Amino acid sequence: MIPLRVLHVMGDDRGLADDAPRALIGWLARNGHAAALAVPATGSAPSIPGTEVITYGAGLVASLFGARSDAAKRMADWTPDIIHVHDVDALQAALDFARRVGLPVVVSVTGREDAHATRLLRDPRVAWVLIPTESHRAHYLGKVGLGRDRVSFLPPGIDVTAAGTIPYRTADGCTIVGFTGPCDHTSGIQGLVAALKQVEATHQVRGLYRPSSPADATRFIELVADLLPDRAIPLTDVGPSSSAEFTARIDVFADTGTDDHVSVPMLEAMACARPVLALAVGGMPELVRDGQTALLVPPNLPEALAAALIQLTDPERRRMLGEAGRVLAAERYDLALVGQAMVELYRVAIGGTRNSSAKAEGSTAYRRISDTRISRTV
Repeated sequence: MIPLRVLHVMGDDRGLADDAPRALIGWLARNGHAAALAVPATGSAPSIPGTEVITYGAGLVASLFGARSDAAKRMADWTPDIIHVHDVDALQAALDFARRVGLPVVVSVTGREDAHATRLLRDPRVAWVLIPTESHRAHYLGKVGLGRDRVSFLPPGIDVTAAGTIPYRTADGCTIVGFTGPCDHTSGIQGLVAALKQVEATHQVRGLYRPSSPADATRFIELVADLLPDRAIPLTDVGPSSSAEFTARIDVFADTGTDDHVSVPMLEAMACARPVLALAVGGMPELVRDGQTALLVPPNLPEALAAALIQLTDPERRRMLGEAGRVLAAERYDLALVGQAMVELYRVAIGGTRNSSAKAEGSTAYRRISDTRISRTV
């Protein structure tokens, strides 16, 4: 089939810290498709073999994509077939460019976006809005009002093969609980640290935090200092920025966020056979299997969080949950599966079909390919 030329647009370093777009771009390049990456000039572009990087002005001002913009000219000269936006903060600028060159846009969302972003998602240039769970699909169809022929279920893709090469931590009797993301009011980090402190009275536990940015690291250190002012031996530590190094140093991955955004690091941890501890909110019950690959606890119940942590200090319990998590990641989130569905969705968008049956078939690409793949292994 004819190779595609996909221009991927990031908004800031939050997107670059997310390994799912990087993994997808690399997969496309390895499978014969051309990929270019547009990133802010103030950001740090990831190194992806075979991918051209185009920097644009900071601030995401739409006029930066005007006819006299060097960045816009480089993008146009690269002659993409389609634009894939991985950060809704960059959507306005990407839409302005798409209108000038007559290209369709695909947008990946990881949660429930604000009113401004959802307004932009209704733009006629947006061919697909890719949502990670059925819970999010119901939100975007019902409350946002997007048409069914513009919304497709497609979770983030994880390099399961690479995850299998990350070693387990050397057993030393202590359980290391890893967590990542922004350190803000939606992260639940304060409650997790409090639960770790409670469990530590009877079990050996420690926390390892992988911040999203240097500012998050600073906020976390200040938070811990406030929660544990007279602590002699650290209960938590700030971990490496590399996801592989981070995962190699943990026994359990915790996601205590309440903002209903999908945590790609959590899916990566599952692929590495690390059990998951999370809150039973939003689409989380769809992403994991409570009691089989993860332990889900209700929000705002610190006692339940502490009790789940105690369960996960048992190495055998962690092993069973982790191995089942790796199987689930291979079935649902494998990069080859997600990449194949993504290419099919790109082609439908580029074709601009108004045939309802063709659009419907495209919207079910992931489930169709996934079901076929599972049936072949049974």
